[in-house]
Amino acid sequence: MSDCPATVLQLLETGKLDTASLNHDERRELQAFLNGSASDEDDARCRKAKRRETRFERINGLMRRFPGGKLTTVSVDTENQFYYYDRRFEIDSSLKGYAPRHTRYGDQYDMDRVMVMDCGNGSLHFADQDGYDIDDEMIISIGR
Repeated sequence: MSDCPATVLQLLETGKLDTASLNHDERRELQAFLNGSASDEDDARCRKAKRRETRFERINGLMRRFPGGKLTTVSVDTENQFYYYDRRFEIDSSLKGYAPRHTRYGDQYDMDRVMVMDCGNGSLHFADQDGYDIDDEMIISIGR
């Protein structure tokens, strides 16, 4: 965040800015930012300064999108299959994190769990263990 212009940083952090204490260059910098004509470099630095969404926030967002749903975390085996109640599912191995990485110690997986949101009306929604949504076409129901 230290790369972001000081006036813009103060405005972003506090939501207010004392413009009376700004010098000419700072006023021009702020005006350019507010008019959307800040340089691409300044804009990129300010975007980089934004806080990333946490896993907790993603999971809470999932629960808000499906109120009344039941969220369960289940284990995924090395064949990318998991059981949710009496149903067996398979995750497409091209999905990042669930595809094996070949190492000198053997195959290793970045993710070994999946979150299942039971929406209550018979429909299911899936997310990876970090709380990111998984497209429905990436999960295949393969029976019981």
